[in-house]
Amino acid sequence: MDKARKEAQRTRSRTRGGLSPDKYLSKPQQQKLLSYVKAQADLGRARGSKRALVDELICRLLIEAGLRADEVCSLRLKDLPVCHDKNSVWIHNGKGSVSRTVEIPQRLTKAIRRFCRLYRKGAGPKDPLFASSKGKPICYMTLYQKIRRIGERSGIGKLHPHMLRHTYATRLYAVEKDLLFVSDQLGHANLSTTHIYAKTDSESRRSQVEKIADEEPS
Repeated sequence: MDKARKEAQRTRSRTRGGLSPDKYLSKPQQQKLLSYVKAQADLGRARGSKRALVDELICRLLIEAGLRADEVCSLRLKDLPVCHDKNSVWIHNGKGSVSRTVEIPQRLTKAIRRFCRLYRKGAGPKDPLFASSKGKPICYMTLYQKIRRIGERSGIGKLHPHMLRHTYATRLYAVEKDLLFVSDQLGHANLSTTHIYAKTDSESRRSQVEKIADEEPS
């Protein structure tokens, strides 16, 4: 296993109090990232270039669906709304050879449909969503390098695919605090693996420490 993959898959199973701050993006960083990839994609559309649009959709699948990098690389059209007409992505061979359905927001469904309509014309259900120059699914290292380059050029700095997955999980948990749903979405075999997100970037946890600060004498 190469160094980049080891870094992306390193767990924090003994961490208390949530993920370390360098493992996920803050809300301003998320906005900065998505604004950057959208601006680059808009520029690419104007110039007739496809690469920036690929980069944008990859980022969105990582940060809006929480997919693993390998799962993004392995996506085929038959796994997507463009074929099965549902707001979900089918992961047919995730970590541990486990398959699962990942629910996705409607705006991401629309983005996938638009991308396939414009850039995957003539592709069959078994063809990859993101194809190399030889028509094969893109490899992990290609995706990893894309995300690293985007991090540098967007001004975020160090960025790798698993940071976007961590960011998604943290955001999703904050919505309803439904740990089981988060676990299902991420494809975790053990709920204890998911529990770290309940302790990461929590509004309620931060509000408690702010209240203490407000009560301190000036």
